[in-house]
Amino acid sequence: MKNAKLVTFLLLATLLVSGVAFAEAVTGKVLNVDQVAKSITVSQMDAATGTEKQVSILVQEATAFKGIADLAGLQAGAKVTIEATKDEASGNLKAESVSVA
Repeated sequence: MKNAKLVTFLLLATLLVSGVAFAEAVTGKVLNVDQVAKSITVSQMDAATGTEKQVSILVQEATAFKGIADLAGLQAGAKVTIEATKDEASGNLKAESVSVA
């Protein structure tokens, strides 16, 4: 029993130290698409404050697109939902998927 608790503790500690990334959904209107920097800026309502905020998200080679073929097909004004993870080292959000409504 002691060994099981120790193993569980060590596993949880390892996960915390390794900076496990959790997915975050960003939904809003596209303000800007930067093809060179491979980034999308979205205007999103902040649920905590009730105000709009701008969120920048980096697009990766592995980012999946739904409703468009790729980043080049995304236009300012489009409504999107982006599943992203936060890179612990840089603090940047990185897109896992981009869905256009």
